[in-house]
Amino acid sequence: MRPIFLSHSNKDNKIVLTIQKHLYKNFIQSWIDRSDIPPGANIWESISSSIRKGRYFMPIISKNYCSSRPCMEELSNAYHRYVKGELKIIPIILIDEKEPDFESFAIDKTNLIKSITENIKYVAFDVYDESSGLRNVVDAVWAHESIKFSQIEIMEINSIKFQLIKFQTNVSKLPSDFLMDWGFNIEDFISEGDNDKKLIKPLLPVAFNGAAPNWLISFLTIPFKNQRTVFLFNNRTGDYICVYSLDKDKMIGQSLKVK
Repeated sequence: MRPIFLSHSNKDNKIVLTIQKHLYKNFIQSWIDRSDIPPGANIWESISSSIRKGRYFMPIISKNYCSSRPCMEELSNAYHRYVKGELKIIPIILIDEKEPDFESFAIDKTNLIKSITENIKYVAFDVYDESSGLRNVVDAVWAHESIKFSQIEIMEINSIKFQLIKFQTNVSKLPSDFLMDWGFNIEDFISEGDNDKKLIKPLLPVAFNGAAPNWLISFLTIPFKNQRTVFLFNNRTGDYICVYSLDKDKMIGQSLKVK
C-alpha cells in the first residue's frame, strides 16, 4: 500500500509521531512533512504532490489543527479529491473526554470539519488512552485493505529464534493483477545492518504465516534472498518449513513444529 499522508498541526507533533511509529510497526508506511520534505523543496508543492499520489489522507484533527490555515488547506484539498472518489480520508479526532466536543472546533468557519465528520466515519482518539487509540487507528486503515499485517513477533522453536510476520487476506480471492496497484514493498521494512532502524532486524531468520496464493508468497519472500533464512507456515501440518537458507544457517527443509 502507498504511504498514508498524515496531516497535522506542528503543535500536535508528539502524538502524531507516536501514531506514525505505531503505523510503521504494523507495516504501514506514512508521509509526514516534518521529516519527508527534502531541504530546498517547496513545502506546499511537496505536500500537494504527496496528497495527489496517495491513497489515504489521515488528518489528526484538534483545536490546533482547526486554527492552522495550512492544515485546513490540506484538508480542503484532500476533501475535493475524496468527493471525486480519488482518495480515502480517515479522520482522527484527538479528544480528552469520552465524546468529541465539536463545539470546540467552531474556529473552522468553513464547516469543513462538520461536513467531514458527518459524512465519513472517524476515529475518536482519547489522548488519555493511547493504546486503544493507536489500535483503532491501525484497524481503521486495515479495514480498507485486502491484506493486513500484524506486528512482528519474536518466536523460538527448537532453540531457533526467528521473526514471525503474520498476515491475512480480507477478501475471498485476490485479483491476479493485485500487485500492480497494491503499492506495498516489504523491502521498505528490511534492515540492512545493526545501525539500520528498519522493522525486520538483521541476523534473525524470518517466518511468514498467512494463507495466500503462491505469487503473493513469492513477492513477499524473494527480497530476503541472500539476507535472511526464510520459513513458511504449513497450515496442513502446523509447522514452519525452511524454504530458503543462508549458507551459514544450513536449515533448508528443516521443520519447526508448533506445540
